[in-house]
Amino acid sequence: MGPPEIPMAVAFPPQAPSVASVVCRTLEETAFLFAAPADEVAPFAGTPWAATLAFVGPAGEAGKLAIVAGPSLCTALAANLLGLEPEDPEAEVRGRDALGEICNITAGVLMAELFGAQAVCHLGIPHLEQLAGPLPGLTTLVTDEGERIDTGILAGPPGRS
Repeated sequence: MGPPEIPMAVAFPPQAPSVASVVCRTLEETAFLFAAPADEVAPFAGTPWAATLAFVGPAGEAGKLAIVAGPSLCTALAANLLGLEPEDPEAEVRGRDALGEICNITAGVLMAELFGAQAVCHLGIPHLEQLAGPLPGLTTLVTDEGERIDTGILAGPPGRS
């Protein structure tokens, strides 16, 4: 694992939606999970996984979208995306991939909302990494099932997802 990423403020248009609101909408529309900003920050249930995806906007705005979730939420994502029961062993096996796919979908939606549907943006591929703990500076959300999910934009060279 490399050095910790530093959260950053990319210069987005003033009317830009928050990353957290786009993640909430993506979870709802694709995985049938409902999330909202957390009033209190509880620890992750299990060792969290981070999905990051590098991007470069049309004027060179660069960063990495990060979405961090515990293993049980990853399993729920896979079950809902694949139409499986959460107890199905396949859902657990596919959990990390599901987190990466949610990151990928969210990045595409975020770029279109930030820069316009016709803007040319460059996206990397999702990079998955198990973390020793939460990444600092991200927004914490909680699902209707009480699962923690963190999200935000990290600084970093766009060359690696």
